[in-house]
Amino acid sequence: MPTASMTDIQRQRTDEGRSVVLSAIAGDIKTAMAGVNQLTEVGGGKLADVRDQVATAMADTYMAMTPEQRSATGLIVLTNALRKDVNEQIQGQLRSANLIGEDAVKVTSLLPRNFSQAEAREVGSYKVGDIVVSPVASSQSPMMANVLYTVTSVSRDDQKLALQSPDNDIVSLSLAHGSSDARKLAVFSADKQDFHVGDAVKFKITDREHGIFNSAEGHIKSVSRDSFSIVTKDGDERPIPTDSLAARGMQLAYASTAHDFQGSTVDRVLLAMSSAEQLTTQKSFYVSLSRMRDTIHLVTDRVDKLAATIADQTGERMNALEALAAQRDEAKPDAKSPHKERDETGKNERDIQVEKRDKKQPEKHTEKEPKDQDQDDKSKDAQMSFADRLIASMNQDQKQRDERSR
Repeated sequence: MPTASMTDIQRQRTDEGRSVVLSAIAGDIKTAMAGVNQLTEVGGGKLADVRDQVATAMADTYMAMTPEQRSATGLIVLTNALRKDVNEQIQGQLRSANLIGEDAVKVTSLLPRNFSQAEAREVGSYKVGDIVVSPVASSQSPMMANVLYTVTSVSRDDQKLALQSPDNDIVSLSLAHGSSDARKLAVFSADKQDFHVGDAVKFKITDREHGIFNSAEGHIKSVSRDSFSIVTKDGDERPIPTDSLAARGMQLAYASTAHDFQGSTVDRVLLAMSSAEQLTTQKSFYVSLSRMRDTIHLVTDRVDKLAATIADQTGERMNALEALAAQRDEAKPDAKSPHKERDETGKNERDIQVEKRDKKQPEKHTEKEPKDQDQDDKSKDAQMSFADRLIASMNQDQKQRDERSR
């Protein structure tokens, strides 16, 4: 089979840009920070105040650009709340400068709640007024595909949601243990939004009836009382009713979250990262940096605190089995043994074991060693508790699934 080896970064066009991205990959945050082309600090304070200051700085910086610079710049934030603030501030400033039209259409937009699969299966995650959509129909589910249902009641006792369809039909959706219906659901909260002629927009829900697919982008060309028309990036013009699925999933698209921006490439990245946000991690920092070809402009509250936060948070999630194993290890006594000991400075036991293995010299193996090793493994297995064996088995299954998915 013909193969190719990808050994060089192609997106960044300068040595400085590649150095910044490589430093971020290696976790060398100080070096990566030092390579940022432009930095704006807005000061500290409460998280809500910081968000407002960051949103204002992002909008002001965007408005100071030329139209050509704006089209080549990607605005990246970490949270949907900040994305909404930045987009609304930019829209307001564009309207004040008469760069978008006065005519507007009001749409009841849907904001994704971004449930994990575990949260989607938990009835307590939902609240009255939430909008739920199933992208596919199922014979076991009472929901129709691509229909907007409103949650009218949440019953914790029997693990059921009462859903109302646009035709006012009421259906009951069970989220009891073993139900697979919740895994398919997209869950949103409702939010009213004005869109002006000229606004940049992005669609988050597929609406095949009107030729709109998830992640499609464009700008609004005209508006009327009950509909508007958009011109997609492909140059197609499409009429969209205000009560359609496409309209409900439409958002302003001046700024995007780092998650939505994955896979995109722009000449310049304007990145907002607060030191107090939970999503401020090495992973989100690297993903955001690596979208640029040429330059990066960072907006933050305190650059020193931000660097410390990124260095401390890798962004890698611990799954439930790893968390359970870690809790079990912490609960064990600190008795020292030839195989495990706790460092007095507080180092993790696993880290110490890795260091020791790295320091050992390779040993010669005899032909009998594999058999002796098998016997040792069987002896260890016999001493493991049922819970230990269950966790080890499930961990191995998870690793195999991860490998297959990669």
